[in-house]
Amino acid sequence: ATYGHNGYIWTQDGTPAHTSKAIHKYLENKLGSKGVWSKEMWPPSSPNLNPLDFSIWQHIENKACGVYHSNISDLKATVNDDWAAMDETYIRKSCSDFRKRLNLCIDAEGSIFEK
Repeated sequence: ATYGHNGYIWTQDGTPAHTSKAIHKYLENKLGSKGVWSKEMWPPSSPNLNPLDFSIWQHIENKACGVYHSNISDLKATVNDDWAAMDETYIRKSCSDFRKRLNLCIDAEGSIFEK
């Protein structure tokens, strides 16, 4: 989407840290009222629309679970290493798929969909 500051939109969920009056005031001062979407504007339970959910975590999970870990510390280290090594181009591509995924969500009338 191309609203807000530099073409970015901040979306709010119901997390108390995201919904405090101080946070809303700060974001509106920085981004203007069109640069912040309230939690009511965001579909509930929408993993199909969150790049972390539909792409990035799956990518990390596939890499981290592709090898045996003898303990939780090793697994955490692998996840952290995979996160740090993730290609910026991949992250940008995942984020750029957002508009396409919005259209798929609309076509599916808000239901879960597969890309």
